[in-house]
Amino acid sequence: MMPDHDADAASPPAATVFDQQGLAPGRMVDQRTLVPPERDCSLEVYVYFDPDLARHSTLADDLRDFDMVPDLGRPFMRLMRFLAVMKEHDPGFAARIEAEPFPVEVVEVGEREEFFGCVLHRSPFVKVLLPPPA
Repeated sequence: MMPDHDADAASPPAATVFDQQGLAPGRMVDQRTLVPPERDCSLEVYVYFDPDLARHSTLADDLRDFDMVPDLGRPFMRLMRFLAVMKEHDPGFAARIEAEPFPVEVVEVGEREEFFGCVLHRSPFVKVLLPPPA
C-alpha cells in the first residue's frame, strides 16, 4: 500500500484560512473582499441564487447534481464567473459594486477534496447567498 502523501501539506488548514479572513456561516460580508487579490486565490467562492438550495445542500452534492448543467443554468456559480456574467449583461454593474458595498451572506465554509490522478488536493471553499432583489 502506498503512503498517503498530501500535496497540500504546506497549506494552512481550512479553518485557519476562514478564521484569518473573518468568514463564518451567518456573517454578512462585502463580496468585494472575496475577490482576489483581496483573498487568497486558492479560496473557492460559490455564489448561490436559491436560498433553499444554499441552506439545505452541500457544495459537494450540488457540484455532483448539477455537473451536466451549464454554468448559466445552475442556481449557483463561482464568484469570478458571476462577476464576469454580470459585467457582460450590465455594463454599469462593475462601477456600482466598486462604489458601494455588495453584501452577501456566508452560508457554508469547508474544504473540497478532489483527486488529480492519485494525488488528493484540498481546496477551501465558501458558499455565499445573494440577497433577494430590492
